[in-house]
This record gives sequence, structure tokens and C-alpha cells, in this order.
Amino acid sequence: MGRQKQGLSQKSIIAVYCEGESEVRYFEMLKRKYRAATTSLVKVTNLHGNGGVGLLETAVATNNAAPKNRKAERIFVVLDRDDNTKAQLEACRKFAKENGIELVFSSVNFEIWILLHYGEVKYPYERKQLYEILSDSEHFGQDYEKFKGSDYDDFIFDKINQAVTNAKKLRYQYSQKDFLDEDPYTNIEAALPEIFNTNKF
Repeated sequence: MGRQKQGLSQKSIIAVYCEGESEVRYFEMLKRKYRAATTSLVKVTNLHGNGGVGLLETAVATNNAAPKNRKAERIFVVLDRDDNTKAQLEACRKFAKENGIELVFSSVNFEIWILLHYGEVKYPYERKQLYEILSDSEHFGQDYEKFKGSDYDDFIFDKINQAVTNAKKLRYQYSQKDFLDEDPYTNIEAALPEIFNTNKF
């Protein structure tokens, strides 16, 4: 790799660590969509199924192992409730706070955020129910569980603003409550301006 040209400052790095390929594909789509606004170098990494505190520990270890000029100044970890207990999630929150990690949390999983691209969400869903809804003709029109890990561009590239608006309505219901108790829940819309340096979705 060539040396950095004199007079050109290196971009700060934001790391987004995920536990699945769907999340990676989604954030890579956002990198393409908001590249003009983004002032930092956003690195999206799949930690391949690590969940709970293990996901956060791997994120910290991965960042610590990077060369000095490739370490992230801010770390976001995309975490789902899935089968984690409240005690496990409280351990995640504690670890995140102690290690300067910003949690991007969804309940029951990331697909609640995907569903918000199509409309408001007012009720909790199990994982299987979410997949069935997203598979119908009004959403992805195919078996969503098999689609997971594919590109989202053709489906929701222009629906980010709708998702942000719907997520804000959802979170407003729980503004005085502990997010670990809430389902459905996501705070992805709050993380996006921090990662991509834009409020125009």
C-alpha cells in the first residue's frame, strides 16, 4: 500500500460489527446510498454468528488487533434479542458501556427494522412470523428466509426515510421504558445519522 500523500488527512474510521450477512448487506447498501455525505470511513464486518456478549467481545478484539492506522474511533455493534435472556442482554449493555461500544439493538431481530420500511409496526412478532410477512407479495415476494444475505437494493433502497419515520413512532411508545423489556423495538434509526453523517434519508 502506498504512503499517504502529504497534506491529506486520513478519514476517521467507524466500525459496524454484525452477527449476520443480512445486516452486512443492508449496511453496505447504505454505504453506497450515503457515500457523498459520509465523512468517515465506514467498515462493515460480519462476525459470523457470534451472539450476545461474545459478539461484543469479538468486536473489541477485532478492532484491537487492527493496525494503529486502521483502528476504529467509534464502534457500533448490531445486536438482536433473538434467544438472549434479559440477563444476557444486560451483560451486553454493561460490556458495551465499559468498552465504549454503541449498541444497535432490535427485538425480536433485525427483520423488525426491515419491516418498518413498508409500514408501522405495533405488535411483537416471532422470527417465523416476520419471515412469513416479508415473504408475501406486498414485501419481497419470495421466501425471505432464503433471501436473507442477498442485496436489498431492488427492494428498499428508496424506503429508508419511511423506515426512519416508522421507527421513531415505534420508539416514542417506549421512550420512558428500558429498551431491554420492549418488543417490538429497534434503535437503528438513531444510529444511522451517527454512522453516515446525514439526517436526510
